[in-house]
Amino acid sequence: MRPSIPSIVIVLAAMCCGCGSPSAPSSEEPALYELHVTESPLCPALTAGTPSPQYGFFRFGTTTLHVRGSFSQGTFLLVDDNVAVFAPDCPLQALPIPPALQTRPAFHVENSRVADAAVSGRFDGVWFPRGCPGNYLGAQTTVTGTRDTTSASGTLSGTLFNGIFALNFYGWCPATDHAWSLRPAQ
Repeated sequence: MRPSIPSIVIVLAAMCCGCGSPSAPSSEEPALYELHVTESPLCPALTAGTPSPQYGFFRFGTTTLHVRGSFSQGTFLLVDDNVAVFAPDCPLQALPIPPALQTRPAFHVENSRVADAAVSGRFDGVWFPRGCPGNYLGAQTTVTGTRDTTSASGTLSGTLFNGIFALNFYGWCPATDHAWSLRPAQ
């Protein structure tokens, strides 16, 4: 007796219910990371002595942010906590920074799904290290670097800036060798 078509479809569906798509991306859950950003060694020379008219007030040094994201998605967003806050209730539009940067800091890396690979992307946004009002820091840079199975590091090419909100002091440092690293938070 010849099997009917519906029974063949049922048999094929039952045989393949455990099949997975070989091209399906991994579903890495967003995790908490520490993003360390360090100004270029060139920056102190640009701002030595009294603030220069070209670069104004600038005191960035090294800063740490907690960000949440995953390499499979390639995006890491600032987490508001005791390390830094976005503080959207602060009147950011009153700050002397471009309106396009008045956003929650986002660290985007492309090609980050594969370990031991080169990565590239962008890092943009403004944050307050100790809450608003107070000091603010920001970045508008491109990202290059490499990653391993759990972390990544490299350089930022662009502008880091900061200021003191209440005093309206601000400054910036454009450079091609600001350093960054992204590691799982301890």
